[in-house]
Amino acid sequence: MINLSSYQRRFFAVATLLAASVASAQSIDFVDWKQGDRWKYKSVDMFTKLEQGTVEKVVLEIADGIYRTRFSEAAGQYDDLVRRDGTHVRAMPVGAGTFEYNELKFPVAEGKKWKSTFFFAARTNGSLGKREMDCEVADKEKVSTPSGEFDTLRIECRGYWHANGFTGRVETTRWFSPAVKWVVKFRVKAWESGRLAVADEFSLIEHQATP
Repeated sequence: MINLSSYQRRFFAVATLLAASVASAQSIDFVDWKQGDRWKYKSVDMFTKLEQGTVEKVVLEIADGIYRTRFSEAAGQYDDLVRRDGTHVRAMPVGAGTFEYNELKFPVAEGKKWKSTFFFAARTNGSLGKREMDCEVADKEKVSTPSGEFDTLRIECRGYWHANGFTGRVETTRWFSPAVKWVVKFRVKAWESGRLAVADEFSLIEHQATP
């Protein structure tokens, strides 16, 4: 049996935050970051209400319409290449090669739906696992964070993780703001053996988004 709580913090929450891109209260046609844009979040365990630390995403460089970003947390750093249509390219966590995934697809508008598949290495034994989800731009919503109040689009994803011969449900909700050009709040819930094992929330505390 995998320890889903530890597993999620490395693979569910981080992977989905890495996968997010720009959204607006109406429609966004493509990713529009600038070099140096950054976003910092606090992480809270929704069971205990205790802070678990901070995470930060930075746009390192832009070349030929491709953005190279770095996501930093206590466990390490993760680099992604992001195309303007929201497609992410990443090295396979086990073996050679790369894979592409979309947890936000552009242009973005209310009612849009898509599928997302993400590969990961299970922390217990390093074997290859995956997360398969159906995503939808659900609605416009105003949300509050330590960094302020924002008009956003709410993106909901539901599906299953598969690892070490086990399967469980996973759900994520993300809120995107045109004012900061990225997600301002993110929640993830994951189930193991039919029991809710993980419930984490990330909220924006600092940002630098170039107009």
